[in-house]
Amino acid sequence: MGSNFFPALALAFATIFLGPKSAAAACEAPYDPDPITLSSGFNWPHVGPQNTGIFPSLMTEAFCRIGRKVNVVRVPAARSIRQAAAGLFFGEGPRRWSLVGQYADLKLLQPPLYELKFMAFSTKEYPDVKSYNDIAPYKVGTVIGRKSVEAHLQAVMENFTLASNETLAFHMLKVGRVDFIVIDELTGLYFAQEAGISDIHVVELEKHPFHLLVHVSNKELLPSLGQALSDMHADGTVAKITADVVSSARKH
Repeated sequence: MGSNFFPALALAFATIFLGPKSAAAACEAPYDPDPITLSSGFNWPHVGPQNTGIFPSLMTEAFCRIGRKVNVVRVPAARSIRQAAAGLFFGEGPRRWSLVGQYADLKLLQPPLYELKFMAFSTKEYPDVKSYNDIAPYKVGTVIGRKSVEAHLQAVMENFTLASNETLAFHMLKVGRVDFIVIDELTGLYFAQEAGISDIHVVELEKHPFHLLVHVSNKELLPSLGQALSDMHADGTVAKITADVVSSARKH
């Protein structure tokens, strides 16, 4: 995919995320003297300041539907999940379900929030690249804290570059220090644009559903919160929130 990728992407998001259903009206924020706090290790477009981004917007709506207010705070990814597991936050996300087994005190909220694709981003086309194994001979980078990506890369190559943040990662890609940056699709597309990379190529490497993880001390809210999220999927709210954030990503 080349220079026409971003316009095509906008159309794809409108088709995939919005679909045929119209979203329900946003819930009116309830009075809640003790708002819930969630942590997240993600950056924009997943998590932005002042409860902006896909994850905070979804959580604001879901908790509103059960009569609660919520704040999402950004914490470095590894620390975020450790602190949530220790009970310092109500919960943490978005996360893959496979992490639940590593943290006995975190419970998985069903259904998933959304599905994330992890992609290899490059500034030119590599027809031979279709999997993690295929990028092993190349110079590859990712952003520190992406444990799933790091594990995959460690399994197929001895050395790869860990960037401290997304901006640095895509600068390295732009100036040719790496051939590929591996990161989730939405984050990568936003930061590729921010870096001024007009001709971007992507290869899907894996995809997984991502969830909210809730500390065991709060498990009594899982049924009602899960029902609220199910209703949001059914009435198109999840689709609309996701598409709205994606469409505004370039303006952020």
